[in-house]
Amino acid sequence: MKKTLSEYSLKPAFMARSRREKILALLFLGIMVVIWFSSLSTRVESVNRERKSLMTEKYDQDEWLKIRQTTDADFQSSLTRLTEARLPSRNEFAGQIDAMLRKYGFGFRTDPPQTKVLKTISEHTVNVTIEKADYTALRDFTGEIKDQFPYVALEQLTLNPDRRNPALLDARLRLVAIEFNR
Repeated sequence: MKKTLSEYSLKPAFMARSRREKILALLFLGIMVVIWFSSLSTRVESVNRERKSLMTEKYDQDEWLKIRQTTDADFQSSLTRLTEARLPSRNEFAGQIDAMLRKYGFGFRTDPPQTKVLKTISEHTVNVTIEKADYTALRDFTGEIKDQFPYVALEQLTLNPDRRNPALLDARLRLVAIEFNR
């Protein structure tokens, strides 16, 4: 004779237990379900965090790919402007910066230029202190450095308000230029 589905179920075994055993069994089963859902939620949270991270990275890569042609064109134009003949020596670099500072009428001090010789290039560094300068004049000065001297990098710029007149600024700049070693 074949057994029916109810004979295979746990219901008869469960109903045969005392009330205390039933409550403990259900409590144990409930705790196991809570543990399982907790583990599942942790895994789902981890997967969602990883997915979000990957989507952010993909978005960044897509943005870079969109502007790639523009960036490459800018790089090539900068490279053509940067020729060996135009790169100044240490003293020429310091002189050009000095002339531009005088052109803007700044009260300034410059430290002697320092040179760091690398394998194929030399880095010339000039520290400039400008006192009591107007913000727009400083902005125009740094913009002209960027436009006129593509081989010069403004490595550091520190601005502080003048103690006597907060409308004016004291600035400390570190300018770095490169020169090819010959």
